[in-house]
Amino acid sequence: MFKIWARTIKKDKIVNEYIYTRKQDFDENKFYEYLMDICKELDLETPIALKKHINNFVEFNSVKFIKEDFLDKINFDYFILENVS
Repeated sequence: MFKIWARTIKKDKIVNEYIYTRKQDFDENKFYEYLMDICKELDLETPIALKKHINNFVEFNSVKFIKEDFLDKINFDYFILENVS
């Protein structure tokens, strides 16, 4: 089982947050699927997830998506996913 704490940050304040839970073990090959599920729940556009994003999440239990990772304009400064299991 694993949990991912997702949050959008604007001016160093949490704007929106969600805890994503799965009963299976984390699978880095399904990272984009997890990301899409989280973004759907938060009603966000899914950012572009590069290998560096997946590696940061796997190695450091956290990844930060900045404005440049989104195709459309966003109304927050950045989007963070953190492994909290």
